[in-house]
Amino acid sequence: MSKHIIRVERDHLDRLVKKPLGGIIELIWNAIDADAKNIEVKLIHNSAGGFDALEVIDDGTGITPERADLSFGRLGGSWKSSGTTTEGGRPLHGRAGQGRIGAFGLGEVLTWTSTAVGIHGQPRSLKITGRRSSLNEVDVTELDRTQTKTGTVVRVDGLSEAALKWLDSRSALESLTATFALVIEMHGLSLTFGGQLIDPARMRKDKTEYELKIEDLATDHPMKLIIIEWKQPQKNRALMLCDGKGTALHETKAGIHAPGFHFTAYLHWEGFSTLRDILALADLGAEPISTVLEGAKEKLREHFDDRKKAKGAELMAAWKADKTYPYDAPASNPLEKSERELFEIVAVAASPVIESADAPSRKLSLRLIREALENNPTGLQQVLREVIELPEEQIAELSLLLKKTSISSMIEATRQVTDRLDFLIALEQMIFGKDLRKKLLERSQLQKILEAETWIFREEYALTANDVTLTTALKEHADLLRADDSEPLTGTGEVLDTEGRRVVVDMMLSRIIETSENRRHHIVIELKRPTVHIGFKEIEQISKYAHAVAGDSRFAMTDSTWEFWIVGDKVSDNTRMLTHQKGREVGVVAESNDFPLTIRAMSWAQVIQNARYRMAFIKKSFAYAATDESASRYLTQTYSHYLPGSLIEVTESSSSEENDEEGSAA
Repeated sequence: MSKHIIRVERDHLDRLVKKPLGGIIELIWNAIDADAKNIEVKLIHNSAGGFDALEVIDDGTGITPERADLSFGRLGGSWKSSGTTTEGGRPLHGRAGQGRIGAFGLGEVLTWTSTAVGIHGQPRSLKITGRRSSLNEVDVTELDRTQTKTGTVVRVDGLSEAALKWLDSRSALESLTATFALVIEMHGLSLTFGGQLIDPARMRKDKTEYELKIEDLATDHPMKLIIIEWKQPQKNRALMLCDGKGTALHETKAGIHAPGFHFTAYLHWEGFSTLRDILALADLGAEPISTVLEGAKEKLREHFDDRKKAKGAELMAAWKADKTYPYDAPASNPLEKSERELFEIVAVAASPVIESADAPSRKLSLRLIREALENNPTGLQQVLREVIELPEEQIAELSLLLKKTSISSMIEATRQVTDRLDFLIALEQMIFGKDLRKKLLERSQLQKILEAETWIFREEYALTANDVTLTTALKEHADLLRADDSEPLTGTGEVLDTEGRRVVVDMMLSRIIETSENRRHHIVIELKRPTVHIGFKEIEQISKYAHAVAGDSRFAMTDSTWEFWIVGDKVSDNTRMLTHQKGREVGVVAESNDFPLTIRAMSWAQVIQNARYRMAFIKKSFAYAATDESASRYLTQTYSHYLPGSLIEVTESSSSEENDEEGSAA
């Protein structure tokens, strides 16, 4: 037995130790470089049913004593460094003798048992043992046994926790398939892992090749991009950097979004051979590698954009044919068109799972995706995860893509606009509709609905904040108001005035103006029953109340502006002069020069008209026409819990009557 010692610092050797995947890849490449035709990665099981060792077995040319001296006795002086091809004519992968060091990422002890034909034509067998704890030395023993069949068995004992976890995962087989797919086809190799033959042709769904040309890059070597799409989901999408003959030199991430597609890309360029020492810096911007990678990724994006369109068209046609497609009629406006586009992005991404189900299950899955996109986009992930059971990595990628796409943002904004247009008609139905007006007995129902639709008063109040100090002050000054309805609102709590009558402040909206610290703008809205007109009495009440609240000592040291609104069925004719003053907005009955206070008296018709005017240009842009039917549907779907059953019945009957009329007209 002899001991070979590498005269290299230990910390340098430690840096060469690879992760488990890198370690086993190095051992397989060593077998390929030895012209092996059959390679087996065998997991050695123990009595407990698990495994604690592995072997890489090949039928290659083996290791002669002379090669052992070159490969294990020095670093950077491998026998491979003297040539570019193997004895069998294959392009060599390793040339620096570093692969065996990288293999210690798998475990503590590595043993090579190899038989090769010596320089005198006689078979010779060796046993080489190395330990992770002493990377700079190995024991080499020549065996006396007579073995005529060449080849090598590398046994790894003392597998690390990381290696055990990786070897027992699905990604082990996927990664080895992606790494060696082209080499297996190129050389007709048989590669087995854990008893399973790696068959890229069987696992491959599609293969596409592109000649790649990159502007501003001067090179005499041609570039080729090969994209293999896999039938089964892959955890990682790799971009393999290969030399001109297809030997993989380095693996990096593909770095593109392609939901629903599982692939490995191979970039062939002989320039990588001369740059192999800095390939590890590929993702750090090293040139010209960075420019080459960006060109390859751009081609990948272009490829999968085309594939997505083609795949989407095929799937939609198939789903329409078997009546599982969740839309009945063509898109009638830009919103619906955008929704279909977004639906197709999600459905195509989830198609591998959806297509594996039967037609009823597929129909349910597609309908749930549609409903989530239309009504609750934030709930889409839950549908994909719990119902369709899409893998987490695909959900994460799809979510990131949807955040970046303008389609989802457009749909979200457009849906908000169309909901508002529907609500305006619904509000008219509640306040002015003959039947609905009779059923809306309690103002608290109307108030609860308006609390979620405060944009109707002012766009900047679409989001409201609760201000405890303001709420308290409003209640304490409530005796200045006189309840004139038998069923007042109760949204902010019941308050009794000095005469024991119930007085309630209907809506209190407040916002902080961000351009100035501690500056607040308050708007207080007193809602009157739809049958109550706004006259002198009501204006006097809201005016006294406004001055009392705004002048409260609790607000004396704050920088606040105030608006007080009183809203009713209509503004009485005898107060028209107050609400139509020269130099003021319609509805403003009082403004203070000394105090930031405005008082408004508005009819419901004015509030709705102003809101509709603000939405008019958007309505035109989206080509959306709100109808009584769409308004009733929005009201019952969104606020049914605030409405009495009789009101819902009236709303639904109004919609059905409209449908009947349309049918008769047709």
